[in-house]
Amino acid sequence: MPVNMLVSRRPDSTDLVLREGGGSRAWAVGVALTGVGYALLVPLVLVVPTLLVALWLALAGADGESTLAVAGGIAGAEYLIGLPFVAAYQVRRIRRVEFAPAEAPHSLRLVRAGRPERWLPIAELEQVRLEHTVVEPYPGDPRPGRATLALVLVLRGGEERLTPVAPGTDPQRLAAALEALLGVAEPAPGQRGAPVPATPDSSAPEAGGHPQGPRVELVTERVVRAKPQRGSGWTSGGSASAGSGGG
Repeated sequence: MPVNMLVSRRPDSTDLVLREGGGSRAWAVGVALTGVGYALLVPLVLVVPTLLVALWLALAGADGESTLAVAGGIAGAEYLIGLPFVAAYQVRRIRRVEFAPAEAPHSLRLVRAGRPERWLPIAELEQVRLEHTVVEPYPGDPRPGRATLALVLVLRGGEERLTPVAPGTDPQRLAAALEALLGVAEPAPGQRGAPVPATPDSSAPEAGGHPQGPRVELVTERVVRAKPQRGSGWTSGGSASAGSGGG
């Protein structure tokens, strides 16, 4: 995905858009309803213990109809138990991060499906870490390589992991766009986010006289997919990593 679709500028903010929409009750209801479909995966994940129970009943002499009824009841219970957890996870996922004002932001907030969170001073954001993992095929592997990109916001109160970033996103361009965006500036009267008080050092200049923004770091890890060996399972592949930072 082009970086300019992830980093979207509006008149009063620049947004890091991971998923469309969010920030209202209507969106929360719609997103929660998607959990109805995702919750179907819960019985599939737990299919082994369900089959073991069915096998035990069959060995104990239960007829096929009773065995199927019990297995179906277990699968239904697993679905109903998993549904609220899946729906809550979908609602809690971060859909976008807003930085205000649009240039040299001094405030940020996380927007989930149900509502946006309160504005935070930019000083609360200590680091933005992009974790780029590349899985390369071993020689003769017919499967293509794959790459994943995760974005981690390191806040003073903890970390927020934003995954997955859209496939095909250029990690170096995204890192450069975030480096260009993130900086510290004193809030002007009446600007969006101005009511949030900045910490004493949030706009303190560096020795060179320029404000210091959150650090942006790109970490790339390359892993060679393990090659299956006859009679010995899977062997481990080699890996290498490289990192670059800025801010």
